[in-house]
Amino acid sequence: MDTSLNDGKADKVAFHDSLYNVSAWPIADVISVSPWTPILAISTIMVGELCCDATFVLEWYDMSKDSPILFYFDYVSPFSYLASRQIEEVAAKHGRATDWRCISVNQVFRELKVTPAGIAPRKSTYLFKDLARQAAYFDIPINIPEKFPVACGPVRQAFYHIKAADPALAKAFALALLEGYWNRGLDIGEPEGVRAAIAETGVDEVMLAAALENAEAKQQAKKEADDAAVHDLFGVPLMIADGEPFFGADRSGPIGPSGLSSACWHPPG
Repeated sequence: MDTSLNDGKADKVAFHDSLYNVSAWPIADVISVSPWTPILAISTIMVGELCCDATFVLEWYDMSKDSPILFYFDYVSPFSYLASRQIEEVAAKHGRATDWRCISVNQVFRELKVTPAGIAPRKSTYLFKDLARQAAYFDIPINIPEKFPVACGPVRQAFYHIKAADPALAKAFALALLEGYWNRGLDIGEPEGVRAAIAETGVDEVMLAAALENAEAKQQAKKEADDAAVHDLFGVPLMIADGEPFFGADRSGPIGPSGLSSACWHPPG
């Protein structure tokens, strides 16, 4: 009599039990449990026994290499804002640098012929509720701006102008704009809102004016969105670690060798 199915069921039960001590096992050991393991792991996450998402998933990944983590974001994406407040800490934890890449997510949506989730009926209602939950979970202040969305072409262009000379300053510039829009409610589609947001970044009027007039930087923003197709980018935030994609504001934590973080473990009941 073939007992392979019964053996598989036994492995499923054993693996399910092991989830209650999830911080104790390395991911490599779990993957080798049985052919049932990947299916069970996915179904367990889907039914809510593991409340993990993108920033946490990066902790699953082997971060022993030293190439930068690519971070695709857009100013009009609130989840990009949440991710931007976490990605540097996660990368530093594993001794990795980051390479920030600002794109127009609407350009991606147009190419894919999809409706942006933020304006899709029903889905947008859920997403903004989920946004509030994630912001509270990660203790990140957020306030939905009165004007949404805003035209961000000029500040995307400015990001690449600044990045060419000083990548660290470009990150500070982007962080200030994201925080200015998604926490302070500044209209970063207007010069006054941009100036108010970046006032303490070290980007002065001369640099900002040059950035906003840089046609090559404008093309760079479009090129980055086009090039992201190699990673099958369909939205932001998206993080790429050694070719592996991690999508969502809650995926940065799971980049790493330590397996599932105990911080995201919520046993049922």
